[in-house]
Amino acid sequence: YGLESEVEGYPALGERQEIARRAEGRLAEMAPVFEAGNRSLLVEHYPEAARCFDHVGQVFPSREILNNSGVARVLEALKLSTGVRFAYPVELDAQTRLRRGGKSRSPRDEERRLQLLEQGRALFDQARAKDPGYTTAYVNLACAVVLLGQHAEAISWGEQGMEIAK
Repeated sequence: YGLESEVEGYPALGERQEIARRAEGRLAEMAPVFEAGNRSLLVEHYPEAARCFDHVGQVFPSREILNNSGVARVLEALKLSTGVRFAYPVELDAQTRLRRGGKSRSPRDEERRLQLLEQGRALFDQARAKDPGYTTAYVNLACAVVLLGQHAEAISWGEQGMEIAK
């Protein structure tokens, strides 16, 4: 931040740097707990997922942690509900800022990312072609194409999915 080494009312530069390193270390320890919460959600172990997110939230109460803790609770409530007639698009946020400072993507990673997105896009399109009323394929197709940077096409797929859902 361009501060002097010694600033009145603040720890010395070396001490400030050490404080930052310790904080970063504590956050890095929470990333596996966040992943455990995500995996617990995927296998419908919602109470365990909520506990994982709550634990991380004690150290890092960010939007994605709070969101996912809420998602776990809503999904558990839906499991306990009877007569639910609709699918609710409760959305997990699988990304976290806990891992900031990670390695940057290589050109090879970017090539692989684009390849995977194109493959997903093709599969969603096949699912849509098999059942033109399958709105999930439209939503997922919109997600894939927006990640490919094709925003107008993503809007089109999303709008088509919404029309079918009506």
